[in-house]
Amino acid sequence: MCPAAEPKNYYHCTEHEREIISSLKAAGMKLSVINRIVPWPSIRTIKRIIAQSKTGPNTNKIHGRPGATTVKEDSQILKTVFNDRKNLKIMTKNVRKALHRRLSLSLVRRRILAKGVEYTKKRFVPKLTPDHIKKRLEFCETYKKIDWSHVVFSDETTIELGSQSKFHWRFPGENDDTPKTKFAQKQMFWGAISMDDKSTLIPLSGSVNSAHYIDVLNDNLLPYLQQLPKNRRYLFQQDNAPAHNAKRTKAWLNEQHVQIISWPPNSPDLNPIENLWGILKRRIEDKNPKTKTDLITTALKEWEKLPLESVKNVTKSMPHRISQVQQRGGMKCDY
Repeated sequence: MCPAAEPKNYYHCTEHEREIISSLKAAGMKLSVINRIVPWPSIRTIKRIIAQSKTGPNTNKIHGRPGATTVKEDSQILKTVFNDRKNLKIMTKNVRKALHRRLSLSLVRRRILAKGVEYTKKRFVPKLTPDHIKKRLEFCETYKKIDWSHVVFSDETTIELGSQSKFHWRFPGENDDTPKTKFAQKQMFWGAISMDDKSTLIPLSGSVNSAHYIDVLNDNLLPYLQQLPKNRRYLFQQDNAPAHNAKRTKAWLNEQHVQIISWPPNSPDLNPIENLWGILKRRIEDKNPKTKTDLITTALKEWEKLPLESVKNVTKSMPHRISQVQQRGGMKCDY
């Protein structure tokens, strides 16, 4: 009888990889932790390797010159990197202490990179304190059943002249340096969106205090609300910037009968307009305006070009954002 064919995506581990996984399991590490240290096979494959290691040694021959480190030492290098994520010099120093061997930086680096570990740029997100998390969860519980088509989201954003993406394609031999103006000109904008439409993009001048912010709302928010469907009563969302939370601003909104959503602090991930700011900035970057006037003109044109479908899609994501934050105990969602 012919043996059953293996699945197309069946992963074949080398003997060296099997021994690393077995040694990590022998050290008492959980499968989920092993999968984070050794991410190339799935947890299911790791289980299979551990089960096979209990039935007896693998008889596959290992060809080539023996490595400078043993399987156990490679396992220790990975554990050191996983538990103490400093720069390469400090990690190598810690590995030397753990193994009582003078290993080179390049060797430690090769062992790390060979296992799929990457040295990448960090993504900085707002720091959430226990009080922030509590308020985020309270917000999600309060508004989890709300009809988000009845909400107007607003925000300010600052766009820097000559801003460029932090990542690019670099071919071998090319210079990685990118000239950047030390004191680049910036422009702040205000905008609002709902499921039905987006407001006009408004360039802001000077510092935004309560009086300035009220003028912006009076000249732009009220006309925008009037052009939305009359059969809905809209709620207004704004973050907790000082100009927004000022008593004068709140009194003006109350006088205009604009009902406000109680927004949790440090929660840009919950505001769908942030996604539109990202799209707008990439479009402006592609146009590469040279002056501040060009920046404003380009921003206004590109904002008008943003399709209503994009506005609707980011607004429709609100239930999923709420659900993710609740599932993660108040921590950041994926938006």
